[in-house]
Amino acid sequence: IMCDNARASSWSASPLSSLIYERQIVDRRPLLSSLSDKARIPRHALAAGVPSARTFYSGSSCAAAGLASLPPDYVLKATHTSGCVVVVRGGVVVAHKTCRGYGQSVVGEEASPALVRRLCEAWLAFGFQGRGGREWAYSAVPRGVLAEEVLPAPHSDAQAVAEDIKCWTAGGRTLFMHHTRSRFGHADKRDTFYDALTLRPRLDIRFGAGPFCGLGHLLGMPAALCLPHASRADTNASRWLNASVVSEAARACDRVAATTGIDFARIDLLLAGRAPSRPRGLVLSEVTLYPFGGRPHLSPRSVDVALANAWCEAGGPYRSPLALPQ
Repeated sequence: IMCDNARASSWSASPLSSLIYERQIVDRRPLLSSLSDKARIPRHALAAGVPSARTFYSGSSCAAAGLASLPPDYVLKATHTSGCVVVVRGGVVVAHKTCRGYGQSVVGEEASPALVRRLCEAWLAFGFQGRGGREWAYSAVPRGVLAEEVLPAPHSDAQAVAEDIKCWTAGGRTLFMHHTRSRFGHADKRDTFYDALTLRPRLDIRFGAGPFCGLGHLLGMPAALCLPHASRADTNASRWLNASVVSEAARACDRVAATTGIDFARIDLLLAGRAPSRPRGLVLSEVTLYPFGGRPHLSPRSVDVALANAWCEAGGPYRSPLALPQ
């Protein structure tokens, strides 16, 4: 019924959000937990023929020797929830995403074994508090932490880290992607969308536009009225991705979708400096099954509808036999 309605132009302000909500309620496949577990990303990457970052430690023991003897540069993250990430350069924390907004930033602090252990213990105790239990996949992931290499940026700034390329992939095919520069920044952060078919930037596409943007578009409201907190595209053409990079990224994400069999996901890559272990500079970072907690608020609405239709053409959200409406 959901997908029948998805093809009707007057269906919903956000057809994609409605389909993600249905997934939250009825899809209980172990595949979802496997894809949400950051510790398992290297396995999925290997199967898809996409590089992954080198792992220094993966486990659930905060007293492990591997955590006490990390190199000067590394990324530490929780494997079972969103956020909970620190980037360490030269033994000092240079970036910190707290656990869904909880906790104090430790940017500027020495990444001593004591600090690493304190973060590890806090993250393992935190668990996942996702959206009233609707992000089920995370709740089934074993709690753990992961330390991996810091990947350099694809440009000459020695202090910058790899950039994000996030593919919006439905029915096994990437339709759009967005490229994030300064992903740990604030004022200078930019998210530029690309059409995966034409390989060209789409400066009109934004996410996080708020719950009323879809309705606003239906009513003919100017986009500016509902986008005060939305993502911002990079208008400097010299920083746009080459068409070859967009094409390579789409193919990588399509391979991840094909080898895992996932019907819809935001497949997150890192764009790093090229090396023998990553000849294209692309590395699989994670797979996000409930983008923005299930409410991505993509604008314009035609982008939302295109993703919903592609998902529905592939069969729509999977309904587990034992899943009950809530």
